[in-house]
Amino acid sequence: MSPIQPKVPSDLQHVILSFASSSAYEVFQFHEAAECGLTERVEDLLQQPLDPDSHHSHSPTPLGSACTEGHVEVVKLLLEAKAQPDMDFVNNIEQLISPICAAFYEVKRGDDREEIVKLLLDARADPSKRFGQAGKERTPLGVACERGCVKVVRSLLEARADVDCESAVVQVDRERLTIVQCFVSPLVLASRSGNVEIVRLLLEAAAHANDGRERGEALAVARDTGHAAIARLLTEACAAPDVQR
Repeated sequence: MSPIQPKVPSDLQHVILSFASSSAYEVFQFHEAAECGLTERVEDLLQQPLDPDSHHSHSPTPLGSACTEGHVEVVKLLLEAKAQPDMDFVNNIEQLISPICAAFYEVKRGDDREEIVKLLLDARADPSKRFGQAGKERTPLGVACERGCVKVVRSLLEARADVDCESAVVQVDRERLTIVQCFVSPLVLASRSGNVEIVRLLLEAAAHANDGRERGEALAVARDTGHAAIARLLTEACAAPDVQR
């Protein structure tokens, strides 16, 4: 006996629901709910359905607020509703920032929000996407190296973040005694911040594998800032036979 085949209606249609129009007050409520971690309220608003990226100009997106405050369940809801994981937004101190960086940028130095970062990467956030004002762009990897976030660095490298992509930083020009802006690599930032584990992760990911000049700069920074263990690590790396002087 042949198996019975279920009858499938011939007039099935694929229905795409448009987002409901939202008032300024509803957008404000949406932002407040995301910022405060009110999971049920966020879910109710999304079921209207409200655009998960709804926000006022010069204010954070719901995803940006949830990432900044570390509300994992709200982040999950917004990403399931197809919020854009790469949409830059203006944070509460008027900086243009990406959701990935928002997850760990304003927390205590050295703390990680690895779970949120992984959720964003799983939603296809670009691990190498620069953010910030034109001429002052930074990368998630550069910021994570600067702030000593080991788990975030590891997650970004596993997602194939560009290990050599430079970030804008402000530093002192000792010769001219002025403050200048320049672009530096994650390896230099990690060497300056003094986190041996991050420097090791970057070297294992072949940071400036064939660039002796860049590794030499990182070595000089480590020595100037008194990070002896990092200086030893970089000395060995600079001596590798495949490094071009």
